[in-house]
Amino acid sequence: MKLSRIIILFLCAVGMMFLSGCYYFRLQETKSQLMNFDKYYILEDSNQFSISASKPMLYPDDVVRIFKSEPAAKEQTTSELYYDYVLEKQYQAGKDEQGDYNIKLRFVFTDGKLNKLLIDERFFAILPKNVVAALARSLGDAKIDVRNRRLSLNLNVSQIHLPDVNEVAASLGKPSWQKDNRYVYNYLRKNPNEKNNNGKPAWADFVFDKQGKCIKCRNRVFGIPFEMDTEKQLLSGTKTDGQTVQLKIVVNR
Repeated sequence: MKLSRIIILFLCAVGMMFLSGCYYFRLQETKSQLMNFDKYYILEDSNQFSISASKPMLYPDDVVRIFKSEPAAKEQTTSELYYDYVLEKQYQAGKDEQGDYNIKLRFVFTDGKLNKLLIDERFFAILPKNVVAALARSLGDAKIDVRNRRLSLNLNVSQIHLPDVNEVAASLGKPSWQKDNRYVYNYLRKNPNEKNNNGKPAWADFVFDKQGKCIKCRNRVFGIPFEMDTEKQLLSGTKTDGQTVQLKIVVNR
């Protein structure tokens, strides 16, 4: 192999290591900011639930690496860039209802950095809003297993509200699959660059009692697992409304 080619390959390898290092540096800085959440981030829930960064660190390509896929849609305005990651609702035999029941996360970039995350209201029928807020505030304390690409954290959440059958239907529409009092919603997070347009599956599984109250909820959306069994909670003496519930979340990337 010629010396010039060796030098070029070496410089390319160094360049890749440098770029990768910058990426992990930005992730570490973001994690450090999350440890002091109220100083660096603002939670808003007026017209739409959002998380804004006062000192943005992440670039569009960083978000793509975190999600391990391109967004379903991109939009560039004069001042902002939008990345939309969409969970597309799946039906057993074609869509049989009116309305858009897809779930969208919108990442807003200003001056090339992630400034805001907008979360679709439908998302909170699957993952309760105060759990999402607690998750955001706890990410800075998450334990990261780099070798196994795993993130784990503990949440202390009070007054978890699981939606009843009418609230679920209003937010998510007809279930993808139903048997008696069990409703299952299936989604695909599509990557426009993947062959055959295959996507990453996501799901939400609800069980209701005879009065329509949710007694079990299991789901996995955008890589985040969540499970709540109110019958077990009540048997152990912990209620989902009014008392603190400790949750452990493990995300495998």
